[in-house]
Amino acid sequence: MKILLINGANLNMLGTREPEKYGSMTLADIENSVIKRGKELGAEIDIYQDNHEGNIVDKIQSARGKYDGILINAGGYTHKCCYQRCTCCNSNTCCRNPHDQYSRP
Repeated sequence: MKILLINGANLNMLGTREPEKYGSMTLADIENSVIKRGKELGAEIDIYQDNHEGNIVDKIQSARGKYDGILINAGGYTHKCCYQRCTCCNSNTCCRNPHDQYSRP
């Protein structure tokens, strides 16, 4: 199984930006944890981070046929999740946010 993890806006600042609010764990720490867990489950994890919405949409669209799934940690784009949902649905990649009643199952 091959999974693409996309990290959105400002997540590259984790661990350094307001650590008293967001904690000291960095994005690299989180990514390494996801890669480790992926290996335990037999999944290959590719990682992408960008602060620009259009680049993230391009990455989602280019993932079509290359990945079994996409995991999006939207960061600063959480409130704009519609573009991600629409892009994923149009790329034939299963897109699910368990907290979003409008996500495609």
